[in-house]
Amino acid sequence: RGAACRTKWRQIPSQTDVLLTHTPPLGHGDLCASGHRAGCVDLLYEIQSRIRPCVVVCGHVHEGYGATTDGYTTYLNASTSNIDFSSSNAPLLFDVAKDPIHLAGPVGDYLQSMPQQAQHAHRDRAPKKCSSDRETRRRTKSKQ
Repeated sequence: RGAACRTKWRQIPSQTDVLLTHTPPLGHGDLCASGHRAGCVDLLYEIQSRIRPCVVVCGHVHEGYGATTDGYTTYLNASTSNIDFSSSNAPLLFDVAKDPIHLAGPVGDYLQSMPQQAQHAHRDRAPKKCSSDRETRRRTKSKQ
């Protein structure tokens, strides 16, 4: 923590969709068995104020395994080991939509209703959408 960490976190490109870090951001996958949070507040600040990735994946705090969200970004603590260093946590799977035109829900419906030239003009401004592997399989099956 501190100035050295802030300098490193600021080097992460703003256009990052999936951010992989060793340490978790504060409040997401960082709750230790002692009840203390071990996440980095400076990392959380950069994620929420500037980077705005779709997914953040970390794993340092083994007992913080699982997924959380702040309503925009999904945070995954993908540690395969538990607090006793036993490999007991299942892998976490996720999909990231590469083309916002294929988004589900209101944003996707809105973009699909636009003329083709307008879709391309709005492509860079559309919010990113992440979905779980289960949601992707469900959507794929419904299209068949």
